[in-house]
Amino acid sequence: MNVYEIAPWLYVGTMPEAEDAPALHDRGITHVVDVSGREGGVTHLDHGFRGLRLICDDPPRGWQHGDVRTQGDGWYGAAIGFAIGALAENPSAKVLVHCWAGSERSPSLALAMLVAIDHRDPTDALALVRGAIPHAGISYRDEAARVGMFWFESFR
Repeated sequence: MNVYEIAPWLYVGTMPEAEDAPALHDRGITHVVDVSGREGGVTHLDHGFRGLRLICDDPPRGWQHGDVRTQGDGWYGAAIGFAIGALAENPSAKVLVHCWAGSERSPSLALAMLVAIDHRDPTDALALVRGAIPHAGISYRDEAARVGMFWFESFR
């Protein structure tokens, strides 16, 4: 199963695995952040998970905005706030973040969450994500580290 444990409370996965509700329940997943870019269809709420779906889209290949791929700060903030709420409500919560392939958006979001919530240094957070998901491209890593640091500095 392509669901990778990044921290005891944080997992990253792909769309096909994220749709396997029994397997996610077996792993103890309680909350799901869907950044697959899809709209409509069955939601994780239909399977007993707390869920957040963020509509997003990767820029076309070769598109660059000052050499930085971006999803926007609000995208990260919504997901970080959701995870903080999950852990405040239940310290044993396990949050799955998934995109379509599990190599760009979800690992980048996991990096931001590790910095913001676990107070990890961005370089250490990147190494942790890459150690768990060696194939991850993490195109949004600079943005993720910046937003994670903003949350860490603002709410400690």
